[in-house]
Amino acid sequence: MSYPIRALSFTEILDVSFKVLRDSFLPLVAIGSVFYVPFQILMNSGDPFLVLAGFGYAAVIQAPVFLMLNLAIAHRYLGHGPQPFVSLVREMLSLVLPFLGTLLVFLVLWMLLFALASGLAVLVSLPLPPAARVIFLVLGVMAASVVLIVESILISPIVVIERIYVLRAIKRARELRRGFWWRTVGIWICTTIVVVLLTQGPVLVLRYVPWVGSVLSGVIGGASLAFTVIVSQLMYFDLRCRKENLDLMLLSAKVQASTLGTEGTATAPS
Repeated sequence: MSYPIRALSFTEILDVSFKVLRDSFLPLVAIGSVFYVPFQILMNSGDPFLVLAGFGYAAVIQAPVFLMLNLAIAHRYLGHGPQPFVSLVREMLSLVLPFLGTLLVFLVLWMLLFALASGLAVLVSLPLPPAARVIFLVLGVMAASVVLIVESILISPIVVIERIYVLRAIKRARELRRGFWWRTVGIWICTTIVVVLLTQGPVLVLRYVPWVGSVLSGVIGGASLAFTVIVSQLMYFDLRCRKENLDLMLLSAKVQASTLGTEGTATAPS
């Protein structure tokens, strides 16, 4: 199954994301469910100890599952076909520590900037009435959360596809997104709305069904996680096509490969 590696419109990114999820539904949802199904069962158990265990499970397993999804989607989208599970696990294990290190550095940098912005916000809001001050600070926290999400969207595709890490990956993400920040925000908001509209109704109903409801809620969570990862990768390829002509580079590589296949040798450029 081939997919368009080219600059995509706003709606095409969501449309192709649904197509990728549909074509690889079972393996992608299975990977996402490794995280969400046990997490939902533990969180809905009502036992404080099991709920605490659920948070611990999430802390340990979330990054490996996220990487597995990114790897499976990247291979499928680039035309490599479905990869054996063992192969994905091996790739994930080679990337998990660099990926966690990159996220840790990113979060530290973001927290430093957030602390600085919070201090400035407090100083600015001092002359305001108490109610207005609270509203001002809440809006500031919401804006900072949006910035955190948008700034981190491209990091995992860059780590998985380009295999660069830490400050290089963070800088690379900013370079790719430069000039397209509001477009990225818009796509992320639309993706969030789509996921909420399609999943929250069933999840609310399933909360009242013991055990089976938790399992099915976890499967729905796995599907929504897979969809959001697909969107982030399509945004990555879209930006590379817009800013670096990735589509033309891939077309040139295909032409050269075809020439090699038919003529047997390649001619050196003059």
